[in-house]
Amino acid sequence: MFGQKTEDDKSIVYVEKVSNSGAETVSLLREMEYDYDLCVVGRGQSVLSPLTAGLAEWCECPELGAIGDVLVTSDFAAHVSVLVVKQYSGARLASDVNGNSIPDGATTIPL
Repeated sequence: MFGQKTEDDKSIVYVEKVSNSGAETVSLLREMEYDYDLCVVGRGQSVLSPLTAGLAEWCECPELGAIGDVLVTSDFAAHVSVLVVKQYSGARLASDVNGNSIPDGATTIPL
């Protein structure tokens, strides 16, 4: 859908690649590391894919998801902006230490 809507806009490139393993995923990302200024990646809903399971074990920033974490690691030479998106999963509310309601999955920073 996105690819069809933007196919006439030459300033936007939509790339979809197929991977069969975590190692192949990293290899595909490395092939593209200098080609783009912005990468938009999705973050899973706590579902481990066999394709990212190995990556998730080494994840330094789990809030970015396995692919987002790979893109921001110091092992990646390119300087690319990474936008991580996550599908909203409902209005489950939790409370912070002060009793304020916060959405599930939100990150709070104590002041």
